[in-house]
This record gives sequence, structure tokens and C-alpha cells, in this order.
Amino acid sequence: MSDRIAKLTSDLNRILNSGNYRVEIDTEDMVLRFKKTLIKRTKNTAKWLSLQIKTQQDIGRFLSPSVRIVEVRWYKDVQHLKTLKALPLN
Repeated sequence: MSDRIAKLTSDLNRILNSGNYRVEIDTEDMVLRFKKTLIKRTKNTAKWLSLQIKTQQDIGRFLSPSVRIVEVRWYKDVQHLKTLKALPLN
């Protein structure tokens, strides 16, 4: 019985999360030293691909005079696909 419940739960999670894309963007304020994670979710594959290209180009860039993108993570259906990190400023 327990195995059947586990299988049904995993099947339900797979169906509910199929086609979900998520991008997590870590930013850091260079002056105040606070960090924040921005999360973007979509079910549209074309939008996700354009967001993936845009975030790849923007890693290490400054969003404002003191806030910089330091890391980006991409997920598809709750599975981690790729992580890119910016080089440190020294």
C-alpha cells in the first residue's frame, strides 16, 4: 500500500510540474553587502529560452551602480540544469 501511495504521489508531482521552467538570479549589493535571489517562473518554452540567453549575457553585469548579478541557476521540471557564476571583483 505504501509503495502504491509513493508511486501515485510521484506521478502526480511529475504531471503537475511538467513543463515548468525556473530561473534563479542571485544578486549582491557591493556597497551594503546584502544578497537577494530573484526567481522567474514560466511554462512557455520560448520565453524560458530567451530568459536563459539574456541571463547568460548579463552574468557579472551591474543592474544598478552597486547591485551586481553574481550567479544564475536554471531548472526544468524541478531538475537543476546548469549554474553559472560571475568572476569575483578584486
